[in-house]
Amino acid sequence: MAELPYLEDGPHWELRGRVDSAEFFRRLGSAFPSATTLFVEGDPDADVREFLDAVAEPGPYLAVPGTIWPKPRRHRVPISASVLATLAQIAERHAEPEICYHLHAYARERAVLVWYDAFSADAPAFVAPDVDSERVRAFAGALGFRVTKRE
Repeated sequence: MAELPYLEDGPHWELRGRVDSAEFFRRLGSAFPSATTLFVEGDPDADVREFLDAVAEPGPYLAVPGTIWPKPRRHRVPISASVLATLAQIAERHAEPEICYHLHAYARERAVLVWYDAFSADAPAFVAPDVDSERVRAFAGALGFRVTKRE
């Protein structure tokens, strides 16, 4: 497979701000209904890793890795109501770095949301430009993100 382009290299939505990670996972599925797969990269705590291992699905890790060394764990998990609900519960009792460093939501083989240094107020989340503007703005508003359209 050819190297995938970075979402942020072209037109995109940019979301910035400090958000509640549990609320992020609760709202992710409805904000991105076409999203099918979540790619999670980091060094999760043991119970988080156990959950991610249990729900992992087969297939390649499509997201552009955010960390080269030390080599992080990478998980490919389905975006489903039950997975997102469990991630929200996990986020209520874990600091974000204990869950992941980077996360990406894909609609099949296409990135719809890319967030390196996830949950850091200084790190923007990038959203595909064709995601419905009302959905992007509602998601951003509910979480307290500032939203900008980049052309």
